[in-house]
Amino acid sequence: MACVVVVSPRSPSSRTPPPPSASPTPGRVGLVTAAGVSAGVIAFLVLMTRAGGGPPPFAAAAFALLFEGGLTAAWLLAALGYGVAIAQGLRLGRTAATPALGVAALMFFDAAAGRSGLLTVGGGVVAWATLLPGWAFAVVAFRRWWPERRQTAASIGVPLTVIAPACATLLVAALSAPGWLWESEFGGYDALSYHLTGPRAWIAAGRITGLENNVYTFLPGYVEAAFAHLFALGGNRVEVAVSCQLLHAGMAVLTAVTGARIAMRHVGGVAAGLTAALILGTPWVVVTGSLAYDEMAVALLLAGGLALLLDPDPPAAPRGVAIGVLAAAAVGAKLTAVGFVAAPLAILLLGERRQRFRSVGVAAVAGLLTLSPYLAGNAIQTGNPVFPFAAGWLGAGHWTEEQVERWRDGHRVSAGTHADAGTHTDTDTVADTDADTVTVADTDTDTDTVADTDTDTDTVTVADTDADPVTVADTDPDPDTDPDAAPPPPPRLRLAATELLRYGLGPAPDPAQPWKPHWSILPWLTLLALPLLLIRGPRGLGVRLAIILGAQLIFWIGFTHIKSRFMTPAAVPAALAIAAAAGTVTRSAGGARAAGLLALAYACVPAWLLASEKDHAPAAAIGAIPFMHGVIGRHADTLPARWINHDLASNDRVLLVGDAAVFYYDPARIVYHTTWDRGPLSAALDRHPDDPAAWMRMLRAEGFTHVLIDPVMLHIWGNAGWRDPRLDPGMLLSAMSTEATVVARTPSGVTLYRLPDR
Repeated sequence: MACVVVVSPRSPSSRTPPPPSASPTPGRVGLVTAAGVSAGVIAFLVLMTRAGGGPPPFAAAAFALLFEGGLTAAWLLAALGYGVAIAQGLRLGRTAATPALGVAALMFFDAAAGRSGLLTVGGGVVAWATLLPGWAFAVVAFRRWWPERRQTAASIGVPLTVIAPACATLLVAALSAPGWLWESEFGGYDALSYHLTGPRAWIAAGRITGLENNVYTFLPGYVEAAFAHLFALGGNRVEVAVSCQLLHAGMAVLTAVTGARIAMRHVGGVAAGLTAALILGTPWVVVTGSLAYDEMAVALLLAGGLALLLDPDPPAAPRGVAIGVLAAAAVGAKLTAVGFVAAPLAILLLGERRQRFRSVGVAAVAGLLTLSPYLAGNAIQTGNPVFPFAAGWLGAGHWTEEQVERWRDGHRVSAGTHADAGTHTDTDTVADTDADTVTVADTDTDTDTVADTDTDTDTVTVADTDADPVTVADTDPDPDTDPDAAPPPPPRLRLAATELLRYGLGPAPDPAQPWKPHWSILPWLTLLALPLLLIRGPRGLGVRLAIILGAQLIFWIGFTHIKSRFMTPAAVPAALAIAAAAGTVTRSAGGARAAGLLALAYACVPAWLLASEKDHAPAAAIGAIPFMHGVIGRHADTLPARWINHDLASNDRVLLVGDAAVFYYDPARIVYHTTWDRGPLSAALDRHPDDPAAWMRMLRAEGFTHVLIDPVMLHIWGNAGWRDPRLDPGMLLSAMSTEATVVARTPSGVTLYRLPDR
């Protein structure tokens, strides 16, 4: 992946860089530079050969980089240009926050323009036109930077080369078709259900708006607005999903570069290389960064805010404005950034002696303005600016009281924090209309707002309408209704230690669940480094990093479901703390080379983990979007996307029950809803609760010809208490086996039924 650094024009307020002794020279880092470039190339080549026995997908990767990567590059270049202009306009000097400011600004524009319908005006002409000023600013900045290129290359040589293996891993993973990687994220289920599905629906509708069948589209969605911009640029093709993944990956690289620039300025070159490697070499960063998620926007904006707080030169008010924009944009990207970004930055602002109340005041105003597209849009549509939160106080919009209560229960702090010390087996009888016993696999596909780490093994008997047994896996992470199904949840601190300090290390709490070292050893290194930094390092830096990490931990443990990847933004202050502590004890040329090589080794960890994915064939899905869309390929006829998109008649219409991961389905042929929302079947059950034939006639009258049922997902949603309790999989399968006709069934039990004509 291209690692781009844009340096803002020289400003009178710019601080001078650290003394030369603190920065590595080309002679001192030549070995590390050569090793880094070589390791990155080798990692890319090796990973590309892991394609399940087929030829390495070099041609598919090149094609995707040329077309889909071009859209990503266009967006990122414009964002960097806007960042240069904003930093110059606010007199922030050569701040490391430049990329973060540009990303925040362009995401804000995308959210505002998307809600007003501007993104789709002219069939994408306006979407392209909005990038032109950013490109112009970037070109001007590049021309001013060019005379200093040698000095810049020497100073950032280590940071950019030691992360080469991680960049290669990130690139291979981000080029893969969504839904393929990663096991710990169940193929990126959240991306297929709303991170990508929402933006495509918005572009089709002509504007960003909350969709009543997908409650997640009512969240701020600033990263999803950026994805919508890419879909507008690319003609709303499913292939643009790769552009979205590359955009998120680009944000991950910019986060590492921003962290390196902070370390370079305040500690020195050794710390800069370590910081970049520790951020991008942490597997959670690569896992989330290669998916169309939003964590890396949060991490980048946090890094930008920290860069501004550590720089004493900019005037208080302009710096407060910039920090307010960054904090609010992070909340716009992901609501949990309230605790991971906004609260820590506010604490640090309040702790300053220089005009702190003025800084906080202007930051608050700038933050509210930055969030105004989200708040105003929700208020207009639902009467509640933060819907679906606070629905009981501010308004429930289109939701019923029962939905409000389910959402409230599902998002309580205590919800979803169960963690078994082992496994136990119980039997749930759902429905059985013949003599066959079907073992149903139950895999957790939670959205990123709920964590559950508890697992048990259930044997579930479901309706089987033919003579063939259907066997699928069962790793239900949710407690069952059986009285012996789930032990009491462990203490929150013990669960936090499991999810952070030993995640993926040692024996798995439940062998049936993914258990990989996605934190690597970063938390342990942080525990060792932070005291050393506070004692021997730059005191201002150590205290600020300790405050950020402490605030994040308190929020994560006290106000979330304590899911491991929720803490991903902490990789930034943790990496800086470790690197700064190492910089205080590593000053010789030999020590610099040793630190660089260790950083390089750390950056190779994600490549090792990626190589173990998908039966050691992680690159098999590069260029595989046509297969995932049901078009071509061996076994494509077993995919529901094939049935819906290509096998049914053009006038057929399918109601999905239990399937919300709909990115690959033709949106004109389906109607779906998330677990929290009510669909046409719930409305039919309102009128005909005990008469399946009647509610099937009602669905027919509404134009539905088929119903697709995913009993596994309904079982998961039911155990978690998230779905309409009447959508019981046993009842539905029993009714369908009596009244409807089986058209197709996957090995996992997902079944397509044709409704009776009467």
